[in-house]
Amino acid sequence: MVCSSRSESTWSWRHQAGASDHRAIREDNPSRATGTRFGFGRPSRRPYPFGWSRTSARRKKDPEIEEKLLTLVAPEIAGEPQSDRRWVRQSLTKIQACLQTRASITLSRETIRRLLHKHRIRPRSNVKRLHPKPHPDRDAQFQYLQRQKDAFQRAGWPVISVDTKKKELIGSFYQRGQQWGQDAVAVNTHDFPSYAEGKAVPYGIYDIQRNLGYVAVGQSADTPEFAVDAILWWWQAFGQRQYPDTPELLILADGGGSNSYRSRRWKQLLQGNYLRTVPK
Repeated sequence: MVCSSRSESTWSWRHQAGASDHRAIREDNPSRATGTRFGFGRPSRRPYPFGWSRTSARRKKDPEIEEKLLTLVAPEIAGEPQSDRRWVRQSLTKIQACLQTRASITLSRETIRRLLHKHRIRPRSNVKRLHPKPHPDRDAQFQYLQRQKDAFQRAGWPVISVDTKKKELIGSFYQRGQQWGQDAVAVNTHDFPSYAEGKAVPYGIYDIQRNLGYVAVGQSADTPEFAVDAILWWWQAFGQRQYPDTPELLILADGGGSNSYRSRRWKQLLQGNYLRTVPK
């Protein structure tokens, strides 16, 4: 075995420093009791920095802290009478701040969580379970709409469902999906509306009788004029050829947006365009 002179000298120095008589050093000098094999370890009780102290186990296990915590969160505790499930409405950060300001107790959020879990108290989110009392005429309204829909379908007259879809920015913007190609398409890093060349407003028209869908895309705002123009476009391009002898058209729409039931402009434009398209 070949060793350098430096390694030999280092080993001999360590060996002479206390390896052969380390038990005697431990007996004569108790402060070195937790040293390393060669007696160069740190003391067993290292002094902590000034102003820093460890929390004693007696302070952490003080039963009064747990009682004060439960008293503090008692107004914020809710639960179910049929079961023993309970939850607290405040966050751990707010509970921690209240403990420090009101009771002069400093606890970490993990300790607060552990103490609350000990009493089966856990954070709960809202759950949609409550059903408000429905309108007395709600079912009658839907039955009337269904009767109208069935009557138009039996007669072979058109029934369409209309709605404005999600608006999209026109330009090099990121969209989900993939396509085959050698290189990826570069798009803008941010989807700011100021980067767009315009805004596409798709208006969907679904022909329930023929199970066909149509989309009219415009660049204006979602207004009653745009909605009526989209329906007029469908009728002139497809509807009047598919239903040449129909006397009526049933339009199913929601109660908001460009085709809101409160919009008088929507009703006025529908009536005016209908009279314009009716053959003389």
